[in-house]
Amino acid sequence: MKKKNKGQISIYVCAMLCVFLMLVLTVLQGIQISEGRAKCNQAVAAATDSIKGDYQPDLFRRYHILALDQTYYGRGEGYLEERAIEFLEYNLNPDKGMYRFNVEEVLLSDTKGLTDNDLMPLKQQIAEYMKLKLPLEVLETVFHKAEDSNSCSEKKGLSAELDGLESLGEDSDFSMETLENPTSESLRLLGVEDILASQGMGDMENVTFEELAGLKLTEQGVLENPQNIISEWSKSDILQIVIPEQAGSISKETVALQNPTSSKGTGNNQGSGKSSDRNIQNIMDITRMLSEDRFQESLNHLPTATEELYGIAYALDSFQHFGTDSREEAESEYHALACEIEYLLAGQASDYENLTKIAEELSLIRFVPNVLYAFSNDEMKEAAMLLATLILAPVGLEGAAEPVSYVFLACWAYAESLLDVRCLLLGETVPLVKDKDTWKLSLSGMQNLVSKDASGCEQSKGMNYEEYLAVLLAIMPEQSQKYNRMLDVMQFNIQEGIPGFKMKNCIYEFRLQAEISEGRNTWFLEGTGSYLP
Repeated sequence: MKKKNKGQISIYVCAMLCVFLMLVLTVLQGIQISEGRAKCNQAVAAATDSIKGDYQPDLFRRYHILALDQTYYGRGEGYLEERAIEFLEYNLNPDKGMYRFNVEEVLLSDTKGLTDNDLMPLKQQIAEYMKLKLPLEVLETVFHKAEDSNSCSEKKGLSAELDGLESLGEDSDFSMETLENPTSESLRLLGVEDILASQGMGDMENVTFEELAGLKLTEQGVLENPQNIISEWSKSDILQIVIPEQAGSISKETVALQNPTSSKGTGNNQGSGKSSDRNIQNIMDITRMLSEDRFQESLNHLPTATEELYGIAYALDSFQHFGTDSREEAESEYHALACEIEYLLAGQASDYENLTKIAEELSLIRFVPNVLYAFSNDEMKEAAMLLATLILAPVGLEGAAEPVSYVFLACWAYAESLLDVRCLLLGETVPLVKDKDTWKLSLSGMQNLVSKDASGCEQSKGMNYEEYLAVLLAIMPEQSQKYNRMLDVMQFNIQEGIPGFKMKNCIYEFRLQAEISEGRNTWFLEGTGSYLP
């Protein structure tokens, strides 16, 4: 029996050793596979972060927007995948190591563009940046000023007064006796104090209408019909009137709008750059100009969403406007348009056209409080009546002086509005509502408006040009246009250095999928990169 069992222990030990060795080899192989997969996972995650680190630098440096140019500076959509393959091969296969990985395929998929989802990714990045950059209190101050202007410029009383103006003159009680002894203030507003002084009538308290008419100021051209002056202005670009010295230096060179991010010229943004019809020949024209003003009604619908407020603040912070091209940034950075914020608002192809549209908008905005003040000021009414009578009396139509005087008042208010626009464009601050001390233009001064300087504008009250731009951005009929045109400006400027750059190729999120093999093992791995939380 002992001979039959001889060697069994040895065989058993050898068998157990084989099993143990197989178990050890299995465990080692499992560890190797697990470690290989872990290395590949780490490499794919690192490759994903590496691609994220290749964000478009000009877009981030100038506009604080993180996005990846999917074409990688025009090299093609497959170039990022090639870079990912190079990265993986370099990191997975060092000079010495027990693994020999093969990167079979890399695919960049599930990309999400910066312009997707109604530009929500762009808006979210803007909001994140502005949370740190600018407190909302600044914008709230601007809109508070605008609302104050609205409350001071309610058109209810004015509209009621205008409704009855068309019938004026039909049964007018006008008589020459009402103007027999004009007040010194009405003569000052008429703008004839220097002429009276030169004629020895310096004591304006005792000047009579007969003496004033005897000077034949209308025949000599000293006093002109305001309607004729406004009619002449309407034949010229508004910039030639409000900033004649600077108008020639504003670029009329157009930018290429054939493939812009935004649609070209929608709604009230269409135009040729010529001044709109601003003739004021009758009361209906006054009503028409008031109805064109979007400012007052839109103030009741100012954006309350934090996102929109951040968008307005971002526009003012990141884009330049007329009068700010002397910034240090402007000296070193290329700008396809000098009037960038004006482009956000008007959407025209040149600085000249964009600034023209904004000047027209501002002239209407300023017209409302100015005409309200003029229609409520007795001295101004008397001055307009004096002028209307001086013009109509020689032809026997003095009975129509009263309704004509209202038209003259509106022309006068519009001329003052143009002077306000000049003040704004030259960096001054304009009072929201005028008074005796801040009204700058006399009736006789209308004809010299082009040569009149902007000195004396109120410095501590009202709003400046940038604040008006903020409100115009807030009342844009289509708020999405603001963001679309931001993308246009970014694209125009970056294309100077990278001609093929397009904002539509910029992505904020992607998925990197990789197939990696090692020996008989193959892994399908992926990593997700995003610039948004």
